[in-house]
Amino acid sequence: MNTYNKMRIIYLKSSSHKTSLDKFTSKIEFYSSGMAVGSVSHLKNYDFLVLDMEHAESMEVLKKVKHFFPERYIIACSADPKMIVNSLGAGADAILLDPMDEKECKRLLYRAASYLNMQEIFYDTYYINPLTSCRNLNALRDTLTDNRHNTLIKVSLHNFKAFQIYYGTQITDKVLVEFGDAIKINLPVNAEMFHTDEDAFSILLSNPAPSQIKILSRQLKSFFEQTPIEVGGFLLKINTAIGIASGEELIQKADIALCEAKEGNRIAIYSEGSTFIREQKKHIEWVKIIQEAISEDRIEVYYQPIMNNLNGEIGKYEALCRIEERDKTLYLPQDFIPAAIIAGRMCDITRIVIDKSFKYFQDKSHSFSINVTYEDFMAEFLVDFISYKCDQYGIEPCRIYIEVLENISTESANGCLSQIDALKALGCNISIDDFGVDSSNFSRMMQIQAQMLKIDGHFIQALLHDDNARIIIENIVDFSQKIGAETVAEYVDSEEIFNLVKRMGVDYSQGFYIGKPCAEI
Repeated sequence: MNTYNKMRIIYLKSSSHKTSLDKFTSKIEFYSSGMAVGSVSHLKNYDFLVLDMEHAESMEVLKKVKHFFPERYIIACSADPKMIVNSLGAGADAILLDPMDEKECKRLLYRAASYLNMQEIFYDTYYINPLTSCRNLNALRDTLTDNRHNTLIKVSLHNFKAFQIYYGTQITDKVLVEFGDAIKINLPVNAEMFHTDEDAFSILLSNPAPSQIKILSRQLKSFFEQTPIEVGGFLLKINTAIGIASGEELIQKADIALCEAKEGNRIAIYSEGSTFIREQKKHIEWVKIIQEAISEDRIEVYYQPIMNNLNGEIGKYEALCRIEERDKTLYLPQDFIPAAIIAGRMCDITRIVIDKSFKYFQDKSHSFSINVTYEDFMAEFLVDFISYKCDQYGIEPCRIYIEVLENISTESANGCLSQIDALKALGCNISIDDFGVDSSNFSRMMQIQAQMLKIDGHFIQALLHDDNARIIIENIVDFSQKIGAETVAEYVDSEEIFNLVKRMGVDYSQGFYIGKPCAEI
């Protein structure tokens, strides 16, 4: 059997040449001279075309096919040199001289067959997910049309990363295959399924009724809730998150709906007015503000005094970041830090704050603290950067307090702890911010051996009316004294609170009663 004997050919040529091609394949459609080919759309059902360029419609067919289906292989048949040049210029893939030579014809058909095989390989690579053998995101994009009556349902395997960690890649891959097969058996006739994400399948519904969308989504969710998947001897209960979008920009909107659904392990329908969308748009606005502030040098540093409760002197300051708008409006960290972390700009902001505060304190004698985040530790630049800035501005490391959030000390891996040790070896002091929130902070504190504990402001604010807050603060003070660490009370906003924390043995006070953050001290 020949390589090309299964190819589907459409041949535009006089009927006298029928036998020349007929002997190679039975899957051939002939159009003789004078017959109208008609709409070009049906030509996509053929693997390639052989066109007699003397036929009145051949050049038009060649141009149309290459416009609408550029991947379609076309052999142009002509004896006219000018027509050969024009055919090649119009996109013909091969030329067969007329009169048709059987050996040359056979050679070109074999070449076309090889081309089609390469197309098949390309299709499998570009359009098929190798794990599940489902069509992928590329196939979905090419399948989507401007039909506004379509709906896309994205079904995600909830806690996919946890599956990979606890069961390993092999079992997780089998779960995905079973997950896809289970979705497939629940699909109606107007649905197409695609494996579009590592952990999610997309279902494209053509012209569905609103009731069908709701019924199918609930059916899929309840199916997995009630039907465990058996893989490798495990019966695994699958939780799903489902995002739904209709109309235009289906992929983007379904992704957004799925993100919203994942927050509550539920079904979410894309809506422009949803809280999730409003927060997303707000986040995008903040990212723009952050980027412009960095590029235009509008990241400012303010300094808040920290008072020694024993002698009433201001010997320390905390460097606090602000974004200053063009109209002089100031944005506080709680406004923009979450967006900066998600956008990957947190380390840029930290570098700016370090540089500006070091420069500010180079000709002063005060100690000062710098806030650092989990993202700063993960970027692993702090030790070298702070060492360089100490040399650049002549700052003694012993004047610097590296203020880390408590969750860094309790949640971070050894990489963070090793950097903290390196900063201490450099001569810097370590201060733990918001101390007292996490139940494991006392044991972790023993690992870090910080020089200062900043008592969480919520306890300080509740001190006047909550006995539990008083007990917690007393325990923190007692603990810190036993390990040789100093304590700072945050949110000291009144004389009454100041006198109270002072009597309780807290070493330092910080808050509006002591002084507000200012650009100059």
